[in-house]
Amino acid sequence: MTTLDEARDNAARARAALEANLNGLEDKLNVPKRVANAYRRNPLMVIGVGIGVAAAIAGVIAWRVVRD
Repeated sequence: MTTLDEARDNAARARAALEANLNGLEDKLNVPKRVANAYRRNPLMVIGVGIGVAAAIAGVIAWRVVRD
């Protein structure tokens, strides 16, 4: 049987593990934060991806206009 102190210790460890898991999920799902970190590491890559996305969107729009 666990004592009250052991139960409190178990609860504290569980809270710490939950906090670590939630922080990890936040880091993975926070897109603006991830883009900012990627930009700090390699700004040319982020700019290139942005230009590529813009070109793809412009191409789809042009294709739709020409097709109609």
